[in-house]
Amino acid sequence: PLLEQKRVDARACPFEGPFKGVRRPRSGVNSCIGATSKEPFGVDASFVPESASYRATNVVSDFYEPSELRDQGAPYGFSYDMGAPGVEDYAVLLDTDLNRTRAMELLDLLDDGGYLNDRTEELRLSILAVNLESGLLTLVRAKATMEPTGGVSFEESISLIDPTPYDGGRADTFRFVLEVVFLAYLAALLLVEVGELLEARRATGSVYVYVADFFNVVDNFGYAIVVYVVVIWARYARACSRFDPDQHFVGQDDAMAFGRILKASPDVADAQAQIRDVVELADLVALHTRYVVVATVLMAAQLIKALDFHPRMGVVSRTIA
Repeated sequence: PLLEQKRVDARACPFEGPFKGVRRPRSGVNSCIGATSKEPFGVDASFVPESASYRATNVVSDFYEPSELRDQGAPYGFSYDMGAPGVEDYAVLLDTDLNRTRAMELLDLLDDGGYLNDRTEELRLSILAVNLESGLLTLVRAKATMEPTGGVSFEESISLIDPTPYDGGRADTFRFVLEVVFLAYLAALLLVEVGELLEARRATGSVYVYVADFFNVVDNFGYAIVVYVVVIWARYARACSRFDPDQHFVGQDDAMAFGRILKASPDVADAQAQIRDVVELADLVALHTRYVVVATVLMAAQLIKALDFHPRMGVVSRTIA
């Protein structure tokens, strides 16, 4: 699991108006939504005596530079890069190899250190799993967002992704053949429309008659949507060809650390990049599905038009009726 968050920069958000002298702390945060902070925050709970993670033998100077300390002398618990170059959004990766004791210790550090506070604007949880038998990826996403009205909105999604749409199997080969046939048929239909456009221009000296015809508009809009569907699928296939996943990432820089335990390993930046790649694949699949539905509705409208207004099809439909 990968935890990330975006934070509010309260200093960039002046509060004006007749109630500025009696505003509540929370209202200041709400007026700041959109101003992102990358400042360190919280506290390393392993240096806090009240925390279950406290280590009395820890010496701050052994783990932190002076610039990483709070005004009170305690070290910050969370930085934007979590101590590793390339890491973003205060990311914390919970390694699947952690035992129960270490996993609970990390959760205590997040809780006691104040990972969530009144400056947290958005919290994201991403879990990526793979079924090696089917070759499918499962991406689970959850997001909690602070609303300007003071509430919290929650979003969650589960996406199944095939990162190898052309792996050489029979089903994939058959689909590829159908795709080639479909593209040829689509090209023929577009040539028919171009022929009708040229014919209208020769007959009237203008393309207005063709363009003003409602059913021609429906046809061409439908073809445009289908072409866009093809483009989306091409983008998805290209993204899949570039996708080269790693199967394991180390979450913390030192698995045996007893101070600055949450310091991220360099793998966390790679994990974030891989999650972004999978999110891109999932979004392309969702976009493709959405426009396939639109294209199907438009094709149904084209079929109804053909049955009702085409001379020969009209005779057939009336005969069947």
